[in-house]
Amino acid sequence: MFQFFVAKKTDPKAMLKKVLGDHDLPSFPDVVLKTLEKTRDPNASSGAIAQILAEDPGLTVRVLRTVNSAAFSPIKKIENLTQAISLMGMSSLESLVLSMGVSKTLPNDAVGGFNPKLFWQGSARRAYIAKALSQHLHPQKNMESFTAGLLQDMALPFLVKRKREAYDKFLKSWDNGERSLHKMEKETFGWDHAEVATWMCWEWKLPESLASAIGGHNQPEENGEHKRPAAVFLVSLIRNSMDNPGTDQLTQAAQEKYGLEPEMVKALIEESFEQAEELVNIIGH
Repeated sequence: MFQFFVAKKTDPKAMLKKVLGDHDLPSFPDVVLKTLEKTRDPNASSGAIAQILAEDPGLTVRVLRTVNSAAFSPIKKIENLTQAISLMGMSSLESLVLSMGVSKTLPNDAVGGFNPKLFWQGSARRAYIAKALSQHLHPQKNMESFTAGLLQDMALPFLVKRKREAYDKFLKSWDNGERSLHKMEKETFGWDHAEVATWMCWEWKLPESLASAIGGHNQPEENGEHKRPAAVFLVSLIRNSMDNPGTDQLTQAAQEKYGLEPEMVKALIEESFEQAEELVNIIGH
């Protein structure tokens, strides 16, 4: 049980049942869980991890596509999985495999005002902006920021299916920049998508640090319950909207709260948007 659940005496399984009803969470891919366990073993070799990954041809292909992408720019094409893992490093591999596991597990249906393509595009944008901002705010947390940025809204596809009428209104208002999504959720339900995502993390046995970062991503200031990198909060201002993505709000907050120069932030955002398109293609959206 995560410590912040213990402190609040929260039963995540019961809360998920209350929110999602009969829409039970699907099981998290077993190969992904076994791979994640190995990546956290300091004695695990790239070969041992490659052996597990090879059980899932789809994951294998995506890892190889990633390591041969512009993000890593190898001198020559990498076709060996063990070599690919060695080049990527454990933190990058863990982030990628975790992201692909979640991607395979979330619903991918267009329901009401929810557009899966825009959802994953927005998620990928948040991931790359978080990683870029992290280099200036907390370099040691760049991959943690990337993963939390990508997955901070992962509860939305489930919530949209379960509570379509409410989320049609929420998403329209959020995309137009009228109101914050989490505030509308809190007023209506008493919980928000960040909280639901932490319950999902527990159910899927994902890292507590990731659950904590996701749970606090809407909070301007850290508190005792959730610890999240500053970059993860900043990218929560990015919306899944083509016309109104929230970049101006992010740029302003980055300057006011963390002293980052607006021109630098704008350049990071532009580059991150380009990188996001490649990630969306790699994870299959």
